[in-house]
Amino acid sequence: MEKLGKKLTKSVQAVESGHLILKTSIQHLASRIQKGLSLIEISIAVVILTLIAGGMLGIFSQGFNAAEKSQERTAAYSLAREKLEESFRYPFPSNSSGTTTRDNIVYNWTLTVSDDPIYPGELKRLAVAVSWGTENYTLVTLKADY
Repeated sequence: MEKLGKKLTKSVQAVESGHLILKTSIQHLASRIQKGLSLIEISIAVVILTLIAGGMLGIFSQGFNAAEKSQERTAAYSLAREKLEESFRYPFPSNSSGTTTRDNIVYNWTLTVSDDPIYPGELKRLAVAVSWGTENYTLVTLKADY
């Protein structure tokens, strides 16, 4: 019985010792939180937030550039359609070219009229090529030669 009592006493002391260690750890953690963050921790947080914000700015910049290019292409398409529609007003359109400025962008256009390779006497091939900056766009259609 005496051995059992000694073992029980040692177990209780071990539990109390573990409780003391746990209590000490919790007190240390609480005092650490109350003290605040160190300069190194704040610096690391600022660097991480800066990297995240920089990445987001890059994404927004790419989005704005894509939207601008899309606007330019839409304007080029509209100009090409406009020139084709103008050529349909005349019974015998001819080759022509010119320059048009829209939204401070200079578009060079060229209307080329040729015989259709499959039906040369019956159809005309009308092609409008629009170029601006380093890009270009071509719209092609056929017109009956009446």
